[in-house]
Amino acid sequence: MNNTDNSHSNSKIRTFLVGILVLAIGVLIGFFIPHTQKPVTERHSESSETQKSTKKESNDDYLSQVKNLIKTKYYQPVDETKLTNGSIKGMLDSLDDPYTTYLDKQEAQSLTDTISSSIVGIGVTVMEKNKLIVVDSTVSGTPAKKAGIRSKDIIVKVNGKSVLGKRSTEVTKLIRGKKGTSVTVTVRRGSKDIDFKMTRDTIPIETVKHKMLTKNIGYLSVSTFSNPTTSEFKKAITSLRKSGAKKFVVDMRGNPGGELKQALSMSSMFVKDGKTIMQVQGRQKSDLTVYDAGPKMDGGFKVTEPTVVLIDGDSASAAEIFTAALKSSNIPVVGKKSFGKGTVQSVVELPDDAELKMTIAKWLTPDGSWIHHKGIKPDYVVNYPEYTNLIINDVKKPLKKGDVSGNVKTIQKGLLALGYQPGNQKGIFDDATENAVKDFQTKRKISVNGTIDESTVQEVLRALSELEQKQDPMQKKAIDLLQN
Repeated sequence: MNNTDNSHSNSKIRTFLVGILVLAIGVLIGFFIPHTQKPVTERHSESSETQKSTKKESNDDYLSQVKNLIKTKYYQPVDETKLTNGSIKGMLDSLDDPYTTYLDKQEAQSLTDTISSSIVGIGVTVMEKNKLIVVDSTVSGTPAKKAGIRSKDIIVKVNGKSVLGKRSTEVTKLIRGKKGTSVTVTVRRGSKDIDFKMTRDTIPIETVKHKMLTKNIGYLSVSTFSNPTTSEFKKAITSLRKSGAKKFVVDMRGNPGGELKQALSMSSMFVKDGKTIMQVQGRQKSDLTVYDAGPKMDGGFKVTEPTVVLIDGDSASAAEIFTAALKSSNIPVVGKKSFGKGTVQSVVELPDDAELKMTIAKWLTPDGSWIHHKGIKPDYVVNYPEYTNLIINDVKKPLKKGDVSGNVKTIQKGLLALGYQPGNQKGIFDDATENAVKDFQTKRKISVNGTIDESTVQEVLRALSELEQKQDPMQKKAIDLLQN
């Protein structure tokens, strides 16, 4: 975007595609268009601007009058900066676009820190929607993912204190803290409020992990697209090839996005030179930028081995660009439908280190499709196991033999999935349930008391997360496709 108000002609502008507003609770989401690429522009005719000038001046006078009345007549003094910020936020809220927002100094710095380095948090990405803090994704391997926080959960409390109506910066301050300290986040899921007690941890800057799945199938998990991702990905591919990999599984599950430059480079590795990776459509139909695969994107590094991509509902933005590009090149996609984020944002640096993030365009798949709110449908739909959807409410006091509740029923189902024998699964805490709880506590080396207390609940959730990773039906489907 290269049109700016003359009064801010010295402001720097960064054009990028943002998946979801990042609160620096976990890691970034979104993806940046590199400065070396042609930016998306907005075009306005001179006559159109002239026709609107009179009305604009009238509106500006109206706004100035209201602001002056508040400053001079309101019953108590008003901070002018706060008043200005509120005016800006009000205008942006009227657009009903969660991706268009005003970032004050702290929020802008938080975004910058998240992009450039690792942070201490719980590993979720969120956005402000209807004055609520909504979880959009949880990053793989982080405290939030292990605890069971999910997309669309609404954060309502932090450490027992309500955060309803608070800004993202305020919520971030409450959730972040020193590594190793605990934080309890209460989320509203449907009609239930659920407490998740987690230990804050460093969200690692390493974005690509790899291993051998079989004698000739290599596995790469990409958590985000940040500065080192392309380099890490190349090193991982090279290492796997040396280990005998002739085929690859690329895991984009839980990947909330990141820098566009990284997504383009990695996509180009799998796409034939000259083929389209993605398109960006501006306000006018003539504002179309097409990104094609080639040496300028991938540096001549290509992956031609058979490959399968894994996605889920938390795969968003840059992860969707990568997936769509590979899917258009007939590379199979396995898992669940992706998140569906298809708009482009531009960030303008404002005075006092604030920033304005505004939607200016949409990005399209190679064939021109817009996946916004639709997501990418896998070629092979594979769901997570049923036990991954278990909901355990806050256990304020330990559950014991004789108790009957929904939490008991949930724990019984969890224990059964883990291979224990809890007896009935109707929520009745009987002798069999007590014995199963004791067996579980013994094996997991926690206090053996036969009751379902907070530590037991957390350990059950942790064990189920480990079981999910071990069973992983999506990964198994990918291996099956590559072996046949």
